[in-house]
Amino acid sequence: MADIKENQMTQGTAAYLRCIDANGNSCLVSPQSITNFQYEFKSFGVSGGESTTWCPLGSYVLENYAPVRLNMVVGSYYIESKRTICDVTFTKGSGEIVCASGNGGGLIGYVFSGNRLNIYAKVDPTVICIGWIFGGQKQSLSKTTTEPSGIVYVA
Repeated sequence: MADIKENQMTQGTAAYLRCIDANGNSCLVSPQSITNFQYEFKSFGVSGGESTTWCPLGSYVLENYAPVRLNMVVGSYYIESKRTICDVTFTKGSGEIVCASGNGGGLIGYVFSGNRLNIYAKVDPTVICIGWIFGGQKQSLSKTTTEPSGIVYVA
């Protein structure tokens, strides 16, 4: 890669992106080299029903080195002081272990089986959730008023 400039553009598209490798070293990669990642940027908005509801935020394939990241605001739409920012990263450990790091406010829960991670927001009629999830291979889930079996809440 002779004489590559970090901000080099090719027809309005970045020719190279600054990244961090697995050892924490800075490196440059081409956008084409990362097109195999199956990540999607999903935004959503959910609110409570007539009673406590577990609103599905999606079902994701969770594999080694392929985290799912959630960032959302949970709370009152009208009262800013009654809002919590939830920022959680889900990564796969060995076997059936999921590492959930960050703040889920006790309102973000997940069920993990095989390599499928189902994420839920526990909401009531006074709560609204607005945010985004960065992860790949999403499938839809159904809303439920019954707590999902085996759910683990992120504090």
